Amino acid sequence: MSPAGVELARELLLLGAESAVAVPSHQVVGGDECWPGFEERWWDLGERLRGFERDCVSFDQHTRSDLADDALPRWLELLCAAVELYPEGAAAASLLAEDERVHLLTPAVFARLMRQIFDVPFAESLTEALGGAAIRLGWIEVSEPVAGRPLTQRALRLSPDRLGELLR
Repeated sequence: MSPAGVELARELLLLGAESAVAVPSHQVVGGDECWPGFEERWWDLGERLRGFERDCVSFDQHTRSDLADDALPRWLELLCAAVELYPEGAAAASLLAEDERVHLLTPAVFARLMRQIFDVPFAESLTEALGGAAIRLGWIEVSEPVAGRPLTQRALRLSPDRLGELLR
C-alpha cells in the first residue's frame, strides 16, 4: 500500500469534513449530491487522485491483478488506512458520519466521498463498501450491526494484516 495514496486519502477525508461543516445549517445535501463550495480545491484534489491512479505502479498492479481494473476497493482501503494512521483522518470520518462515537469510515461516508471526487454514483460506491471486493478479499473488516442503526452506518476498519503491511 502506498504511503502517498494514504496521504491523498487523508486529504480527501479532511476536505470532505471541511465541506460538510461549511454547508449552511438550513441546507440539506443528500448523499447523491455534491457538497457546495470549494470547487477549485475539489477539482485540484481530484486531479491529484487521478494522477496517482495513473502514475502509481503499486496502485495499478494491485488493482489490475486483484480487481479487474476497479479502483473503488483500493480507495476504500486507502481511506480506511488514513483513518487508522491519522487522528485527524479519524476525526474527519466522525464528522462526515455525523456521529461522534464513530471514528472509522462508514459505507455512506465512502459513497459520498466517491460521488464528490470521482462522480461515481452513490449506489455503486455504497454497494462496494457494503460487501464488495475489498471486504471479500479481507482487506476491510465490517463491524457487527448495531440495533437501530442502518447498515450504511456500520464502521469499516482496515484488517490487521493490511495495517501490518502498511506499517512495515
